[in-house]
Amino acid sequence: MKSLFLVLMAAVLMGCASAGDQSQSNYDPSYKLSEVAVLSEGHFGLEKDAITQALRPTFKKYGRPRLFISGQMSSVDEPMAEWLYGQGLVRKKIGLPGHTFWRIEGQGLQGKFKPMKAAHLVYNRQDLKRLDTPLRAIGDLNRRGQTFTVFERAQEDLIIVTINKTEDLPETSKFDDIKFFEN
Repeated sequence: MKSLFLVLMAAVLMGCASAGDQSQSNYDPSYKLSEVAVLSEGHFGLEKDAITQALRPTFKKYGRPRLFISGQMSSVDEPMAEWLYGQGLVRKKIGLPGHTFWRIEGQGLQGKFKPMKAAHLVYNRQDLKRLDTPLRAIGDLNRRGQTFTVFERAQEDLIIVTINKTEDLPETSKFDDIKFFEN
């Protein structure tokens, strides 16, 4: 009886150990749309539905990003410059947030001294195995909605999707270039 109990206990423990191993090996380090919506809701202070609607085409096209960057940006010190400087947090699902700075060049960005909230989804092209020819057509895609404007662009080995409130940059027609800098 005692040996049967030990055999059953060993089987249960082995089953628990293998279940634990399975859950670790199935962990996905990328963000679901619902997770990005929750992070964005806290950042922008708006309902999840608006950001979900704005980003649904991006997730359909590229899938899940591994990086979510949120922060604020403004013209800082040059009223006629066609760029904005930003600073914020880089989030990965595993690990603590890090700090980053960025500079966005584009059109219609002059004189934006009031800090405005922005977020970026960053995709590595090598992770996008299901995309073949659509990468050639990325260029500058601008989707304007009632609440958010979404700019997509290919840059080096990355695809960067930038989201801002439409009311903050109503006359901006495109973001040409973005560079991130580590702290």
